[in-house]
Amino acid sequence: MKQLFSVAKFTVLQNISNKMFKGFAMFALFIILVIVSLKDIAIYESNTVIMDTGLALIEFFVLIMTIFISASQFIKDKNEKSIYLILTKPVSRGMYITGTIFGILAIIALNVFSLGMILMFVLLWQKWVFTNWFIYALIFIFIKLGILAFIGVMFSVLSYSIMSANIFTISIYVAAHGATYIRDFATKQTNVAVKWLFDIMYYVLPKYNILNYRDILSHEKLSYEPLTISIYVVSYALIILIITNLVFYKKKI
Repeated sequence: MKQLFSVAKFTVLQNISNKMFKGFAMFALFIILVIVSLKDIAIYESNTVIMDTGLALIEFFVLIMTIFISASQFIKDKNEKSIYLILTKPVSRGMYITGTIFGILAIIALNVFSLGMILMFVLLWQKWVFTNWFIYALIFIFIKLGILAFIGVMFSVLSYSIMSANIFTISIYVAAHGATYIRDFATKQTNVAVKWLFDIMYYVLPKYNILNYRDILSHEKLSYEPLTISIYVVSYALIILIITNLVFYKKKI
């Protein structure tokens, strides 16, 4: 467990010291503060406009950061030879992958909730009435991007270039939002092979449609029970983690 924490800590410190990371964080903070001006533009429900726009921007900027960090971490460690320093210590390959992902999850949590708290203070300053829905929205943004971090690290291990790993990770994120439509396409196909292809895509892609709590503008109840969502998220993350470790154990570095 100590080795796991050490790898996670190394990942966090390595990325926090990155100038691009700081640039993303400062730019996201600037944008959130700027959207206060929407209060003068919106005629009705100005706080709702600020909140929804702010949450969307938080997810967008942390998404960019998540893709950049997760899809490049392994390749960057390999190119900079820092991975050899880590693995020469009593740290297994599986511990390295798991610790790296945990470190990235910590970075995502730090950004989502710090920017979320800033947005909340801005809203409270605008005399917004606090609701638990706001915290739920932040939690679900973290869950969505957390799943993407697992996928990004997997592609980082599978790929030989940062660009290809980033492209694959972005493609998964985009396709995952259309998983429901993919299932509809599958039911309309007459070609068996094409139908199977769409069915496989539907079951393999993460179900972001059940995690888009931020998109429920009327603040309705979740489409699925929290326990069902938790089991799905943990199971999906574990499967991706196992696949990543199996690939990494066979990979020559």
